[in-house]
Amino acid sequence: MHFAVESALSLFKTMAQQLNLPITDRSYLPFIYQLAPDNTGVITFFSGQLDNFIAQPTTDETASTVPLLGVQGGVGTEAGVDFIHNIISLYPQIAVQNQNNPNERPFNIALLSNSATPDRSTKIDHLYDDSVADPGKALFGGIKMLFALGAEISCVACNTAHYWLSEADVQKKLSADANKQMSIITALIEHLTSPAVPQLSTDTQGVIMLATRDTLQTGLYQRALRTQGIHVKDLSSTEVDIVHDAIYQDIKAGFPQRALAPLMTIAERYPQHILILCCTELGLVLNAENTPELFQSERLVDNNIISPTTLIRKLLAVQGQAVT
Repeated sequence: MHFAVESALSLFKTMAQQLNLPITDRSYLPFIYQLAPDNTGVITFFSGQLDNFIAQPTTDETASTVPLLGVQGGVGTEAGVDFIHNIISLYPQIAVQNQNNPNERPFNIALLSNSATPDRSTKIDHLYDDSVADPGKALFGGIKMLFALGAEISCVACNTAHYWLSEADVQKKLSADANKQMSIITALIEHLTSPAVPQLSTDTQGVIMLATRDTLQTGLYQRALRTQGIHVKDLSSTEVDIVHDAIYQDIKAGFPQRALAPLMTIAERYPQHILILCCTELGLVLNAENTPELFQSERLVDNNIISPTTLIRKLLAVQGQAVT
């Protein structure tokens, strides 16, 4: 159910106050409400109906009957946008007009690009230091905001963030909405253990996780994978540093192509292993365009592709539909 414009603006203001973001600019653009001109917080909506809704508010607006899918991104920002692009690529019906009914869409998408979320890796490195900002409040604030906007299912497009999104915390803090929040870790495990997935055959020696140092430190993926009987090959501390630096010093710094060579050294070192991208930003570098040989050999599993697929399936299942 979509809010009236006044209610939506009130919600934006509340969110901005919670995150200590100054609202210094209120510019109405198609799909975008910008909290601050320096992009410390940007809320982006991908929905033709919502675009019309914001641009042409009326006093007799009615709730949309089209289901709303929510994604919290901005952690980092490009990875969140890539997540949405993958949804549209995987399910083009969301973007391609139905010639018989141009206004028809299977679902709407709301992307909350919550780029002011405190850095997850920094907090994991300083868990007991109260002077280091905790991202948990911003993450759950964003989730609640998406549900308030009417999302029937949502997820956070960040692997490291799932340290704060344990099943117990989700149940406690979201209560009745807990079953609407999808874990991208669970989505990946379900994919890897599906009988339809041939990658983990006897020809491979298991999987290697490419992730931030802190995602590995939490053990979130390792425990889930090993519980399912999947062998995880641990990288050396030097190799972990190579991947972590590629993410932070290259991709997050705005130089994704610079990360390609060091990441490929890891991939080439373990030719018999499946490479799992457990950082949503790694797919900006290791993808079908840059590394076609990895994709063609099915050695690369990108959770920024797996999770959007699962999210769509879960949303359409709520509606009694199936992904075609």
